Amino acid sequence: MTAIVASCAQDATAGNGKGSVWITGRAGSPGRLRRRRSAFGNVKGSLTRLCQARRRYRVGPQRMGHIRSHRVQGLSDMKRLALALIAVSLVATAGGSAEAADLGGRMPAAPLAPPVLAEDFASGWYVRGDLSASLFRRASLGAGNTSYFAPGQWADLNATRAGSAFGGGLGVGFKYKWFRLDATLDIRSAARFSGMAPPNGDWLYAGPLPVPARNERFSVTSQTALINAYVDLGGWGGVTPYVGAGLGVARLSASSYSSTPVPAAAALGEIAVTPALTGTTKWNLAAAAMAGVTFDITPQARLDIGYRYLHMGSLRFADTAGGSYRAGPVAAHEIRIGLRYMFGDGLGPAGQ
Repeated sequence: MTAIVASCAQDATAGNGKGSVWITGRAGSPGRLRRRRSAFGNVKGSLTRLCQARRRYRVGPQRMGHIRSHRVQGLSDMKRLALALIAVSLVATAGGSAEAADLGGRMPAAPLAPPVLAEDFASGWYVRGDLSASLFRRASLGAGNTSYFAPGQWADLNATRAGSAFGGGLGVGFKYKWFRLDATLDIRSAARFSGMAPPNGDWLYAGPLPVPARNERFSVTSQTALINAYVDLGGWGGVTPYVGAGLGVARLSASSYSSTPVPAAAALGEIAVTPALTGTTKWNLAAAAMAGVTFDITPQARLDIGYRYLHMGSLRFADTAGGSYRAGPVAAHEIRIGLRYMFGDGLGPAGQ
């Protein structure tokens, strides 16, 4: 564009001595320049059209003023273009600074971590109450040195039997998801044990008395305190099977011992004997294995129906006349029906 303006100025001041001027376009410049949308393109286009109005156009002094007015107008357009470019540059610089300030002043907030829900340990506690029916296994029974045996004679009883008992228990426990741990205390009614003894305590007896000659009976009461662990095996519509095991102590006590002759022996003069027992209580290690099913009654209440095998060790005791007795091992198959009340939902996150 500077070349075009210089060419126009030289042509305007150059004359042929007659007050005329020739305006010539730049050699090799196009006949028409492509117009642009910016202000710079508009000014360039105006100057081009002015200088190339005619390739050779003679102007007199009258036209010279008109040409000078076009030159002044072109210069004014250039000034306005320069001011516009400066303003655009300032706006762009200010906008970039403002954007940088915004980014520096307001950094993107870090994503919030999911809330960590505290586990409510109070929700895992429960209490329980149970009723039980115990069917005791036949135990090995023996007696020796009794008043109706030969001195120093010991005999194992035959045809032994064990009775049943009923009981109940209380417990407190803790549940964590599929695992439970509780402590239980159970008491039971007395169960009768019995067996047959030979005459004089000798199974090789040969004489008038029948063999066996006497029926030995006594009662055993038991109490247990156990720590039990259970594993739930999944749930199906509020029904949850489980298995478990327990370990603890058992207290066994004997009472009401009697020795009664069979009718044939009684006919021959044998009499019933009721020895006074002593040392009838013994503490043993106890172990249990359980399996059962729980039914959801309410969100906190569970009905528990289960089976337990309970081993309570052996029992030895004596009488005041010097006789001694033993029974063992004492064990029972138990059917238990109980109710558990949960203070929560089994230790999940608080609020769930």
